[in-house]
Amino acid sequence: MAFQLSITLTPYILNEVSRDNLASTSLSASEELSNADTRHHIKRFSTDQSPVLTNARTLSSPSVYILPKQPARFYGRVEEVQSIQQSIDKNPSVTIRGIAGVGKSSIALRFAHQSKSQYSVIIWMRCEPKTALDHSCQEALRRLGVIGKAEKPGAEMRQKWRDYLAQAGFQWLVIFDNVEDAEDLNQYWPQDSSGKVIVTTRNPELGFQLTGDQIDIHPFSPEEGRKCVLSLTSWPGGVSSDPASAEELSNELGGLPIGIVQMVALMRKRKTPIKRFLEDYRQNKSAYHDKEVVSMTGIYPEIKPTIGSNWTMSFDSLQDRSKSLLGILSLLSPDSIPQELFNHWDGPQNQPTSGLPACCNDVDSFFDIQEELIGLALIEKDPNTGNMSLHRLEQVQFEHYLDLPSRQRAFEVAAKLLYDAFPNEQTGQRFTGTWDDCATYIQHAIVLNSHYLTRSSSPFQYLAPPEFTKLMAWCSWYLWEIADYSSFAKVLEGGKKACKSSPSDAFDDASWSLLNYNAGTVETSMGLFGPAENSLNEALKVRRKLGNKDDISATLNNLGLLYNSMHKFDLAEKHYSEALEIHLSRQDSVDRNLSLRMVKHNIQRNAIQSGENLPPLSELQETADFFRASISWWMEGHAYLVLGNLYLKLERYDDASDAYTAARDTLSREGRASKQPATAMVLYKLGYLAYQKSQFSEAVEILHKSTAISELYPAIPVEQARTQFMLAKALRQARHPRAAEEAEKKVKALMKQYCMSIGSQQVVTCSDIGDFSKFITAKYQ
Repeated sequence: MAFQLSITLTPYILNEVSRDNLASTSLSASEELSNADTRHHIKRFSTDQSPVLTNARTLSSPSVYILPKQPARFYGRVEEVQSIQQSIDKNPSVTIRGIAGVGKSSIALRFAHQSKSQYSVIIWMRCEPKTALDHSCQEALRRLGVIGKAEKPGAEMRQKWRDYLAQAGFQWLVIFDNVEDAEDLNQYWPQDSSGKVIVTTRNPELGFQLTGDQIDIHPFSPEEGRKCVLSLTSWPGGVSSDPASAEELSNELGGLPIGIVQMVALMRKRKTPIKRFLEDYRQNKSAYHDKEVVSMTGIYPEIKPTIGSNWTMSFDSLQDRSKSLLGILSLLSPDSIPQELFNHWDGPQNQPTSGLPACCNDVDSFFDIQEELIGLALIEKDPNTGNMSLHRLEQVQFEHYLDLPSRQRAFEVAAKLLYDAFPNEQTGQRFTGTWDDCATYIQHAIVLNSHYLTRSSSPFQYLAPPEFTKLMAWCSWYLWEIADYSSFAKVLEGGKKACKSSPSDAFDDASWSLLNYNAGTVETSMGLFGPAENSLNEALKVRRKLGNKDDISATLNNLGLLYNSMHKFDLAEKHYSEALEIHLSRQDSVDRNLSLRMVKHNIQRNAIQSGENLPPLSELQETADFFRASISWWMEGHAYLVLGNLYLKLERYDDASDAYTAARDTLSREGRASKQPATAMVLYKLGYLAYQKSQFSEAVEILHKSTAISELYPAIPVEQARTQFMLAKALRQARHPRAAEEAEKKVKALMKQYCMSIGSQQVVTCSDIGDFSKFITAKYQ
């Protein structure tokens, strides 16, 4: 990719060289041609005669290069330049296509300067604004001696342009830069000639209409972007090298060269280290995007290339309905935005459409808007999936471009669309069977929430509609299921903020209780038992007021699980028993039977862990069989886990191994939970069993697999600490003392991390495997 960052860039110039001497000489716009060969070539085209070119003879070879100056700083893009060469060798014309600011023009210019030995004439034709094309044509013909200074642009001049290129008996190259529409070139396109044409454009269809081939230019990859930032910052007078922050900055800018150059220029000017600059930039991106840098210029000296101005003309040209759709897209994740999110035209008759743009109910209108956005290279569309995407900097700029009411409107519509699309089932494990659908929309909900939570210097803050609060509640539940605790915390924050910000007469008790219920469930999983108790009791209080028995029993069930985890077995049994009574009083249904069996399953676990009144094996096998026949593979896996625990308690190790293996196979099947804490915990159990059976090498192998998964979840350090503790014991028995010492160090570090997470200054020391169970959820004890 190419870009320019220079203090002394000269304007649009003509380089004129002889065939024997390729050293270029810069000429001002007022200088006459002095090359003798060129004067001989143009002699018969006296400007006084205003000749009409004919095919009576071909033109002899001049050496004329009308090009902007090469970029002072050009990084990478070797493969792209080579691709142009390979394509132009095989085709008379080629299109270089990419979004605004990606470097199409600079790459074409780089190729042109490198190709002087191949062409006698190279002409750069500026096509934006549209009046520039006539001016470029006029200037080129004057330089070539075809017309005089007095001749004005018009149809006759364009005919002379086409005739000149058609009759040339030498190799020439014409580059039409930044073409918007194929029709713009109708009167300039060469016919049957010995030359080549390159077109640069944002329009994805223009290459198909005009040229023999098309090369797409993409933003830098993370590695390319990092190297580019380091290359610019390391230039004399720059800032110190910081590869990690350099890649972070490039990623924040979506690898867009115009953004990288502008931000690095600002960084160099301020002498600010990359990491500090990145922190400042994130606080107010749009303000940084608008900053001009005197030392930074583009191919056309009168244009100061900035992120802030990169898309303005395109934004201004949009119809209002297209602005509405782009406003929604700007608040979502930039990649893989499903077309189905907007599809209410094929939805059920009772699907809510109130408050949505008209295009959501009219497929033709929607595709018309898409076509306009695609034509301006403001979005891309995957023809196989229908998914849309746009550049993250474009999103920032368009959000900033919209007036405040339009921004708020876009936020409200985005929340409604996502709420309608996101699953919200309530049977057993709520999202069993819908994880794929959840995964399709979760990133967009997370990004929308980030806009809601953003704290900037601007006084504008988004107001959350009721659908946003409900959306955050359901998203938080799904994020708990997939153990994405980091995203969970942010979504929970957004949901609770939205609840608290709503008017008192519109407070959403149901969403508030679900958010607290989800918070308590996750806090229990993380071993944060104090906060979990507060969250679950808050949820229970609200749900008792609302009177939904299923919700009340679910909260009682999770409070039982919490007290089970805290080894308060009597209190756990009390909550389980109340939940059981509620379900027994309900009418028979699939949902009721799943919930009833889940409570019985937890009562069985509580009895096994307390060591009192152990349930018969037949009951646990019956529970496993029930869930295996149900829709809940999650509960099936956990049922086998509890069955294994009972076998382990009875020291029936082979049977325990079979049960744990069944749990592992159920949970780790493709598309399920193969890389989640539940599977890591089952592997720990299998490793523990191997150790008990003195199969130390096998124990080491299995426990390593468990820790490989546990390390992905730093929010639950005690579970990994327990596995590392067991691994250290197995390593010592397998005669690997150094590896055992490393595992023991990790145990101490992980327990310190846990104590810090609960605000304890004293680090807990666990000297026996059983000590860890005091800090781990009952599900994994």
